Amino acid sequence: MEIRDVWVTLSGTPVLRGVSLSASGGRATVVVGPSGSGKTTLLRVAAGFLQPDRGDVLIDGRSATHLSPQERGAALLSQRPVLLPHMSVADNIALAARLARGLTRGEARRLAAELAASLGLPGGVLGRKPAELSGGQLQRASLAAVLAARPRILLLDEPFAHLDLPLREELRRLVARLSREWGFALVQVTHDQDEALELADSLAVLVDGRIADYGPPERVYWRPSTLEAARFLGHNIHCGPPLAPRGELASAPPEAVSVDPRGQGWIVASIYRQRGRVLVRLRGPGGEGDLQAYVHPSMARRIEPGASVGVSVEDWAVRVWGPCRAGWAPRASRQP
Repeated sequence: MEIRDVWVTLSGTPVLRGVSLSASGGRATVVVGPSGSGKTTLLRVAAGFLQPDRGDVLIDGRSATHLSPQERGAALLSQRPVLLPHMSVADNIALAARLARGLTRGEARRLAAELAASLGLPGGVLGRKPAELSGGQLQRASLAAVLAARPRILLLDEPFAHLDLPLREELRRLVARLSREWGFALVQVTHDQDEALELADSLAVLVDGRIADYGPPERVYWRPSTLEAARFLGHNIHCGPPLAPRGELASAPPEAVSVDPRGQGWIVASIYRQRGRVLVRLRGPGGEGDLQAYVHPSMARRIEPGASVGVSVEDWAVRVWGPCRAGWAPRASRQP
């Protein structure tokens, strides 16, 4: 599937502005961006639930912009369950298989049992109604119903976001594995950068309805091609030393900044945990802007807010964007 130069305006507000990306069988394309950036709208266009004002959606090189989701072979799974509440889990999965693939009742029931087993659903769950399931079981059952139709394109709108972290990680890895084994194209949107970097074969950063960066996740994170992408990904945005010559604006990820507790010149403003890591916010000499750095927990015990430390930066991870200008005032990209 290819999304080509898609523009969407809703209630007079531009939501997508010339968005282009692609997804191929057995690979995961992940779109990451802040809330309100247009991620869900992009999935609705890809699925066929929303017609773009301009642009095209192509499948196998042919325009599919005016095709229904069924005709595209696309399925969209969000945080809302897709199961019918009055039917059992097994009947929900079997119904999806019969409607989409024309299976007999017996064939559909066998497929439901196979899918439930592959997704880690206990056999006893199949006879229950959706209201009788836990959150994790409900999302697995919903995923099974979607996969029963064997879509060519699976679109995920953060369906596991409300689950606890271990279960969320397990399910996203499971979906990625099934995509590789079954050969369907996987497109997922998320605001979770860790999830995006782990899952993506291709990563797109969507900011204010535009693609701020797009490519292999390692390149996008370590060497973003736009300042907007660097800012969203949590890079330090800083004017002058130690990232760049004085008067030049530069960015670098927190991983590239090292803290030396024996050094001097930078003040520890705060220490806090972020996504399981320890992040230190540092205030520059004379208040010339902040930097953020990840440190090992053992180092975090050796420094405290108000302490003076030294700072060094890995040159290879620094991206210089040009002269500092109004509106690009030095500031930390993330706040505690």
